[in-house]
Amino acid sequence: LVIGDRECTTTDIIQGVNLIIEKGTDEIYNIGTGEAVSINSLTTVFAWNVQVEYLPLTLEPFITKADIRHIRKLGYKPTQRVLEWLAKNK
Repeated sequence: LVIGDRECTTTDIIQGVNLIIEKGTDEIYNIGTGEAVSINSLTTVFAWNVQVEYLPLTLEPFITKADIRHIRKLGYKPTQRVLEWLAKNK
């Protein structure tokens, strides 16, 4: 799953959905790890031999990550750190 906060494991997604079904309200809940992952760190984890082209900054946010405060109130606890999980499962 690659949206907003990048990747999270299937276990984390199932945990989050179950908590929303059981305890959620009409709020919007983000499921993720709450940590940002850069493209540079991904190229390191996968040992990609690619040339990264850096473009000038635009009006888009420089760093993005899922805000998981609401779902944490339901008891959500991510089980995996993104880069650690990717390194083990590449």
